[in-house]
Amino acid sequence: NQVKAEIKKKQVSGKLEKGILNIAKHAAKHCKTDKEKAEYIKGELDEEFGGPWNVIVGKKFGGVITHIPDHFIYFNIKAVFHLIYSTRNMKGVV
Repeated sequence: NQVKAEIKKKQVSGKLEKGILNIAKHAAKHCKTDKEKAEYIKGELDEEFGGPWNVIVGKKFGGVITHIPDHFIYFNIKAVFHLIYSTRNMKGVV
């Protein structure tokens, strides 16, 4: 039984997108809570692609974010939404 992701919006390279989706699909299969999924995904992304990554997982949430170029993806798996983005090397806004 394969887990499928429905991408809503993205700004990532093909390699990064594939990595994020594979990690998120693994989390969907093996983690029980949204918090566990987010923690697992963040840990894997920080290790594999360098951090920091920010991961929000849930059925309902709102937000406004700032991210570095080409490091943002928003998708759902089994009606659970995933907002994943990186803020690596961002400088504070003055």
